Formats: sequence, C-alpha cells, structure tokens
Amino acid sequence: VIVQLSSKHRMLVGLTLLALAAGLAGAAEPVARDLRAAAAAVNQEAREREGRPYVLKALATLFDVSPEAIEKQRAATGLGFGEIAIAHAIAEATGGARTFQQIVAIKRSGLGWGQVVHALRNEGLIPEANLGQIVSQVRRTAVVAGALREAAAGAGGLSTRLGLAEGRGAGKGGG
Repeated sequence: VIVQLSSKHRMLVGLTLLALAAGLAGAAEPVARDLRAAAAAVNQEAREREGRPYVLKALATLFDVSPEAIEKQRAATGLGFGEIAIAHAIAEATGGARTFQQIVAIKRSGLGWGQVVHALRNEGLIPEANLGQIVSQVRRTAVVAGALREAAAGAGGLSTRLGLAEGRGAGKGGG
C-alpha cells in the first residue's frame, strides 16, 4: 500500500527525522569527544619510542585478543590503535551482542563513535551505566601501555621488556 502524504505531512515527517538525528548527534557529542581524546592518547603512546609493542600488549591483555589478531584487525580495517580500542570496548559493552567486526561495520556506515555508542544504547544493547566504562577502557589502554613501557625502560632486551622472558633464566643466587 502506497500512502501519499501531503506536503505538510512530508515536511512534518522530515522535521521529525531531522530532530531525531540531531538529538542522536547532540547526545553523542560528549561521549564522542571523550572517545577521541582517549583514542588520541592510545595513538600517542604507540608513537612513543618503541611504544607500539606495549600498545599491542595492552590491547591484547585488556580485550583478550592476541597481538597478532590486533595487527590483522588494523590491516583489515585501516583503523589506528585508538579506534581499535574503541571498537573492542564498545563490543565488550554490548555483552557479546555485537562483535568487533559488527561495531566497525556500524562505524563505517557513516556514524561517529559517539553516535555508534548511542545507537547501540538506544537499541538496549549498552546500558546507560556502561557509557563511561567504554571511555575508561580506551583510556586504560594508553595507561597500561605507558606503564609497561616505563617499567621496561631499565630492563634488558625487547623480549624481557615485553614479558616474554618471564620465568626464564637461572636467576640470582642459584638455589
């Protein structure tokens, strides 16, 4: 059934849709701003001297994904480390209702990160209480990577600094 609307009704429908879109964008802006800042911190940490392996380890640890999988995700999506962290944090906030790949697909549909979060919240997939946790999780990625890098500053080779040599070697005192 095709329903023809008068120009007055078409305009009303158009204005309603515009208001909904503006509301989604407006509500998403504080979250979007915080996510951009957190992603920038992750990306900056990756640019620090030898920071990339620490960011990989932080992402792998916080989101239970191997560093190799993170690298594959970067290659496949073209996202930076910060956006990888955002997509994983959002997927985690949905409690498994959406995967990393689904979150990236939603983002690529033209929405900003804040709009992605609010759209999923409006679908009932992300509780209101989890909005701040998403931003915190992305920030935590940068903090953990920085802590790993700083802790390793006085350590030996790269494998030692990445924790790959833990529990190996003779140790001191032979005993």
